[in-house]
Amino acid sequence: MIASLEFIRLSFGKFNDLMFDGVLPPVRIVLSKARTFVGKMEYKVIRDRYGNVIGHSDYILKISTLFNFRQEELEDIIIHEMIHCYIAFRNIKDSSVHGKAFQHMMDAINAEFGRNISIRHNGNTLNGSASEQDSPSARIATRRMVCVSEFIDGKKGITVCTPAKTIAINFGLRQYSNILKLSWFASDDPFFESYPLSRKPRVYRINEEELAQHLSTAQPLSIKGFKLF
Repeated sequence: MIASLEFIRLSFGKFNDLMFDGVLPPVRIVLSKARTFVGKMEYKVIRDRYGNVIGHSDYILKISTLFNFRQEELEDIIIHEMIHCYIAFRNIKDSSVHGKAFQHMMDAINAEFGRNISIRHNGNTLNGSASEQDSPSARIATRRMVCVSEFIDGKKGITVCTPAKTIAINFGLRQYSNILKLSWFASDDPFFESYPLSRKPRVYRINEEELAQHLSTAQPLSIKGFKLF
């Protein structure tokens, strides 16, 4: 079956009551023609003045209509995204996008309700396979440039931007006297999607261990003059 607004709305309400004690906030439901994902939960990140995440808002559940599923499979996709919604709404700190907290909830729901929720969505699309969402060419659309600033006090911070802004932001950050070193990376880790795309040099403090984990698959970059390598 192809996802419809009515089916998603009814499923969300049913599973919210059945599996999440009815605590999930209202979400806006959007049908998409995306090939790069099957389901996606989006929301705004609320930060304090120091860059710490203190909450989330404006939840949007997106489901692609290019994928054709059995009803049970589509339900599992919706529940998968509802777990993301629950973790964000409760502001639960997880080790990664599909980290220990996510997997604990997923395993508990699968065991109690006989579901088959998984980390990756599988199924058939009308023009290809759902595995396309994990291919390098599909994920390139989400790639972000990440600048790591090392401060005099030994702490680190990051600035996330589009490729078009790297040179300007690099120049701006170099004007800060308390920054010792700048390191650039290209990453498609969804973790960095929670940070706003900067148009001006703005740095968010981050735990060094957490940063290292999410940069483990990133591509190191160099800036020479006005070129990015």
